[in-house]
Amino acid sequence: MLVAVGIALLATDRVAASFAQATEVEVKEVYHPEQRPGYACWTALWHDPAGNLYLAFAEKRRAPNPLWEPVPLEFWESMDLPVNYHISFCNGSKDVITELVVLKSTDDGVTWTESGRTPSKNINAFAWASLADGRIIKALSDNYTAFDPDYQPRMRISVSADGGTTWEVQADVVLREGFSVGGYRLKLLSDNSLALLGGYRAAFGPGRIRARRSTSRPYVCREAMQAMLVSQDDGKSWSVIPVLPGIIAPEPDFVELPSGDLLILNSTVQEGPQVRQYLYKTETGFLPGPVFDVISGRVPECLVLTRAGLLVGAVRGGQYSCSNDEGATWYNIEGLPNCRYQPQIIELSDGRLLCSWHVGGDNFFGEMDQWVGSTIFRLEANLPRRTELTLTREMNESKTKYVNSYMATLTAGGRPLPGKTINFSVSIRYAEGYEDFPLRLNGVTDNQGQARLDLESRFVNETNIHQRYSINATFTPEKGDTSLTPARDGYGAYILSMSEEDLSR
Repeated sequence: MLVAVGIALLATDRVAASFAQATEVEVKEVYHPEQRPGYACWTALWHDPAGNLYLAFAEKRRAPNPLWEPVPLEFWESMDLPVNYHISFCNGSKDVITELVVLKSTDDGVTWTESGRTPSKNINAFAWASLADGRIIKALSDNYTAFDPDYQPRMRISVSADGGTTWEVQADVVLREGFSVGGYRLKLLSDNSLALLGGYRAAFGPGRIRARRSTSRPYVCREAMQAMLVSQDDGKSWSVIPVLPGIIAPEPDFVELPSGDLLILNSTVQEGPQVRQYLYKTETGFLPGPVFDVISGRVPECLVLTRAGLLVGAVRGGQYSCSNDEGATWYNIEGLPNCRYQPQIIELSDGRLLCSWHVGGDNFFGEMDQWVGSTIFRLEANLPRRTELTLTREMNESKTKYVNSYMATLTAGGRPLPGKTINFSVSIRYAEGYEDFPLRLNGVTDNQGQARLDLESRFVNETNIHQRYSINATFTPEKGDTSLTPARDGYGAYILSMSEEDLSR
């Protein structure tokens, strides 16, 4: 039995100024290879339906490698990496074995028992989950060991009924000949279907579409694309939904919301933008929604939606953070050490959070001592309410015609915010006769959180029915006020509007 050895128990005091504070913080060594320097990396973390906790990772150690085959020189050149990395990524040594290890905990990560270990050619097995019947399922891409140019790279979906020692192939996923596909996050949804978030692109290597792993072909805007793959039959078949169009997002994460919709968030760890996207659940499958910018804060690279409704996560080498508005705004969690590499996070049965990680980074085998650890903590959060600003056009007294006045309404958590300044910017399509535009105006909200913008006097002589203008309303919290978030809204309208009588003719 592997007993998680406590490395440090961090005492934390409540910081009055913080919105999110970690308590009962414990950093643990979960697995340290016997052979040093060790190589235990790339954690995956999940629960089975019975509530047992699983942790999987790749271990390399010196031993005869029954799966070894030499890495062809041409393929290694196509990998575009220093030569020492061939052992780590391409199974490139006859005396270094790669094994995928599965640990199981029945006591919320206090102790761990090895439940499975199997030789592997590949280390990029990030996507693990348990099926409704308790079997473990994993998705493993072989594009880093697909040496033969006549071989089609694929993602192998396998299941294990004995804790991860023996595996049965469910499917070899090939989206299209000439492409490679890989899974990054695999989750069992509330209806027992599977959702697998990953990426696909034209395959690389000698004789393939892209000569090298780093190849970006001329006139191709983005080589890498992302998709959500969904299976209703335990991974035997998959439907494909493109997501995050045009976004640099090799390692996003997602959660299932109480509605059944999926929420995808992309962090900056791979130099992409901080964005989020909903996949709306329908009777015929998931429908991708628009891509939203994140308002503020740093998006974590791993996510969990807690039973209290908070999103919590961490970023490698950085802070832990949380959100109470489905990832639109993020707040740092005080009282925690910086997270280590390639984290995954989960909520335990008593409400504490457990984040797994490994020491080191993308190191080659033997470069440093790498091992797997965890950070466990309880989160105390009193986050600011999200601030919202809406702009509506007003009507005349008889409610038969729209006029050129507007009401801005500012709320936080659904409650009005009085005494706040709203900044208005008004632009017009044609400048002739409107030398004062664009206008810069402001108003202060009343007890109902409202500020009125009246533009009627600005347009009294207008006769052009095609004359159009736009308004941008913004709210910026005062410096040092971290209880509110920035907010904005916009409205575009024609100066002259029709009445109900006009429309009825």
